[in-house]
This record gives sequence, C-alpha cells and structure tokens, in this order.
Amino acid sequence: MPKAAERIELGRVLVVEDDDAYRQFLVAELRDFGFPVEGAGDGQSAVAAIESTSPAVVLLDIRLPGLSGIDVLRRLASSADGGPQVVMLTGHGTIDTAIEAMKLGAYDYLTKPCDLSEMRAVIERALERRELQRENAALRTILRRKEGEVELIGRSRTMNDLEQRIARIAPTDANVLLIGESGTGKELAAQLVHRHSRRADKAFVDVNCGALPETLFESEFFGHEKGAFTGAASRKSGLVEAADGGTLFLDEVSEMPQASQVKLLRFLETGGFRRLGGVTQLTASVRVVAASNRSIESLIDGGGFRRDLFFRLAVVTLEVAPLRERRDDVPLLSEHFMRRAALDTGCRVSSIEPAALDALSRYDWPGNVRELRNAVESAVILCDGNILRLRDLPARVLTGPSRPGLLPEPGPFSATAIRTLAEVERMHIEAMLGYFDGHRERTARALGIATKTLYRKLREFEESK
Repeated sequence: MPKAAERIELGRVLVVEDDDAYRQFLVAELRDFGFPVEGAGDGQSAVAAIESTSPAVVLLDIRLPGLSGIDVLRRLASSADGGPQVVMLTGHGTIDTAIEAMKLGAYDYLTKPCDLSEMRAVIERALERRELQRENAALRTILRRKEGEVELIGRSRTMNDLEQRIARIAPTDANVLLIGESGTGKELAAQLVHRHSRRADKAFVDVNCGALPETLFESEFFGHEKGAFTGAASRKSGLVEAADGGTLFLDEVSEMPQASQVKLLRFLETGGFRRLGGVTQLTASVRVVAASNRSIESLIDGGGFRRDLFFRLAVVTLEVAPLRERRDDVPLLSEHFMRRAALDTGCRVSSIEPAALDALSRYDWPGNVRELRNAVESAVILCDGNILRLRDLPARVLTGPSRPGLLPEPGPFSATAIRTLAEVERMHIEAMLGYFDGHRERTARALGIATKTLYRKLREFEESK
C-alpha cells in the first residue's frame, strides 16, 4: 500500500503533546505511515513550530503547559487563510472542550489513547480538506482576477444608463431579471451586478436553464443523498448550496419547465430546500439574477410561465439593448476585440482601417456582441498585416443587412431606374471586386460562391461586352 505522503502532497504533521513518551510514540508511528512529522511539548513551542515549518495538520493536545491547546487554536483561527488543519487530542474528561474547539475551527478530535488506524484516516481526511481549501482559495483568486476584467464596453447613452442602473441596484439584495436578445451581454451584466454587490466575495454560479432537463432539475439545483436514485453513489450538493451567500444566475430562465418553476418558486419564497432523497430541511441565502431572450409576459399569457415566479424574479428588470440600437459602441467594441484577439493569437494586428470600421458599424449584427466578437477574431486571424482591412472581414458583414453603398441608391421610380437581374448581379460583383482590390478569391468568399464560379461569371461579363 502506498504511503500517505505519496498519495497526498503537503502532508507535514506536527504532534503537540506534553507527555514525552506518548509524543515520541506518535511521532514514530506516523513516520512509519510515511508522514513527515515533528513534535512539540508545549503550546509556545507549538506556535513556533507552526510558524517555522508550516505543517499541514496539527495533532493538538488540549491540556498543555503554558499556552493551552485552546489558546493555540485561537491563535491559528485568527491567522490568515491557508493554515493547518487541527485535530484535537483529548482525554475522557475533556471531550466537551474538544467539541467546543471544533466550533473554533478544529477539524476533528481524537480520544487518547488514540487508535492508530483511526488517527491515520483522520489525518488523511484533514489533508484532503486542506488541499481542497487551497484549491478553492486559488480558484477564488482567479475568479477575482477575471471579475476585475469584467466591464460593459460602450459610450452610448443606452450603455451609460444600464451601467448607472446596475450601480444603483447591485448593493441591494433585490432579484434582477435581465431581458435582451441573444448575444447582447446579459451574462456580463449579471456578473457586474454580482461584482458590485455585498456578495462579491462569494460564488457566482451560472445555470443554463435551457440545457437542464426537467428530470435533472431537482438533483442539480438542490443536490441528492446517497441512494436517492440509481447511480447516486454518494451525497452531492446542488447549485443552490454552491451559490449560498452569493449569486445564482439563471440564464434562459424562460425555458424552464413548469414543474421546475414550481420547485424554484418554493425555494425563493422560503429559502429552504431538501436534497433529493433527503428529509433534512436546509437553507441557503442566494441572490437570483435571471435572464431571458424571450418575452416572459407573452409566455405568461400563453400559460408557459408562472406569473408568481415572474414577480419573484423581476423585482428589478434591466434591458440590455441589441447592438443595432447602439451602433456608436461598435467601433469601441471592435477595437477591444481586435486587441484581445491579437494578444490571444500572437497576431501583429494593431489597428482597424476606417473602411472596415464603417462596415462593422453599418452591419445589423443579428447575433449582437457575440457575433461582433467572433467576426473581429476571425478577421484578425485572416489579416496578413498589422492593419485589419475591409477585405479581412467575414462575407456576411460586407453583404448582410444594413450594408448600403454597393449599388446606387434608386431615385423616384422611372423606366431608367429599372435594371435586369443580370445587370444588378454584374454591378454587385464589380463593386465587390473593387472593395477587395481585385482579389478574386476573397471576393468569391465574400459573395458566398466558389472561385471558379466567379471566374466564369467574369468571363461571361467580358464576352457580353
């Protein structure tokens, strides 16, 4: 069997026991188990050893000369995160004190004389818990770093109004409903609500309600007990517990089935829930931010969404406008995505030519900010210089909706304004060739046709002259 130190990293153990013989016995046994281990005979020596060697687990006798085990524990509890896991060593007369020590932060307690197998198991569990805490701390650091980069980019009046409303409602605990088309940035707005709230140091848990089957809702949201259903081999906490103290973001909430809506409403009304297969009533404090790209009011009228749940979710409603209604933000967003894509891909693109920015601003962006980001990232990858040009943009941006200028604007209806389809096609192809400086492969790609088809049409145009 592999030794504990081989299975679990950072496994240094400190044994704090004033009985010299018993301390030496425990140190020897733990070394045989494979743990790096040291001993200390009193509270003051224990504090010095903890500061100098940073043990992962401390076996701490309650009764010590000088500083008691409880005094040492209090000092550890007031120190920064990342300290050792403490297992109290107690005689029969101090079990109540050991239980009180657990309220002060001790991981567990063992009654002397200790069963060595039990001690080993407790130490290994304590090491696993400490490693999990370290991973969670690292993850929180990463999330804070990412949250620090969260911002709504735009100078339009619409975006300024949205940012101001977020700033006003974020410090409250009011539930928020975000409405807007797909790709407008509703999740980003939800993250900003969380970041500026009093819950910012807790978890932000996002759930795609549209991807969660009704049969899995209760287990995923509220967790389940071991044996609750076939395959439930162990207890599992749900999303609500993961978000306790923080924010639960319900994306595509309008896609939630009716039965799931009832269970969510019950939780929102009481704050209480039970894991699937469990009988214990649990509680969690979460702030709910929901988002929908559909009109929930129309769903209510059609019987697809509960009115009482809507009122619970929409204490405050924020609308995230589509990109076509805030075209002034497109150049700023485009340059932001260009810089980020250049950094991520190692490309040397550093600017966007005015003609390309103009094309980006005139396109309707049915996919909103998400589509704009993808288009700019694609253009950066295809760009063969340090300036992103019109010819680098995807074809849909050049030929899609709200792209005036390729054909002359028609005047008042007259016979002279009438052109055949062949004439219109020829004018359009020639205009596109001009945009791409005669580059036929890119012109064909922008037109959505094969290069050989473009060559054939150009030959036909030439022969018809």
